[in-house]
Amino acid sequence: MSHSNVHHLKPTAMSFNDVANFIARLRHNLRTIAADRDQYADEARAVRAEAQALRDRGSPFDAQRILRLEQWANEAEAHRHALSEKVRRYGYLLVEAAPQIDGITTLAERCDLLNVNVADRACLSEDDGVLTILFVHALEDSAERRHCECNDGPLFRALQRVMMDFLDTPQGQAAGHTFFEPGGMFEWLPWYRMNSDGSMTRIPPPLREARPSDADPSGEGDPA
Repeated sequence: MSHSNVHHLKPTAMSFNDVANFIARLRHNLRTIAADRDQYADEARAVRAEAQALRDRGSPFDAQRILRLEQWANEAEAHRHALSEKVRRYGYLLVEAAPQIDGITTLAERCDLLNVNVADRACLSEDDGVLTILFVHALEDSAERRHCECNDGPLFRALQRVMMDFLDTPQGQAAGHTFFEPGGMFEWLPWYRMNSDGSMTRIPPPLREARPSDADPSGEGDPA
């Protein structure tokens, strides 16, 4: 399936319509890519299962058939990997555009563009930019994803690829260890491990005793 081009936002003469079109096309393309990636993943799994069934049968007459099936599965996985690279590029495109998006839009407009449910906007402030709404609060399409264990919004997934790149750097590894520690940004959140077949495994947050600061928005707790 074809994916329409998404261009960099223009540095000057920007309008709300430019931003709205940029985000709409980005979300549309990423949804299309996600569907294509799932299709290739399903195809590779089915073909490899067929090859394994022939292998288990143990007939020498199946050797060429098994080889063709393995090649078919490898091609499907190569297509899936290429689509994953597109998701990554779109993630960097969004990060690059974020300051312009935030400078042109109000909080209400950003929430509208990301389809944030009105009831979920109470936790946000005007200072929350598009990246914060998407990745820290994970509110993209919040109403329809309210009961989802893993946020799989199209823009969230693209930013997740950017974060994975960052966590592969020495600075990212040092910072990443603190995110889920006591007092860290994501202390109370589960994290998810991506399996080789593209599925996600939920890792629950570690348990610990409650502290006075947990009920204090400032994080300082009662003075000693």
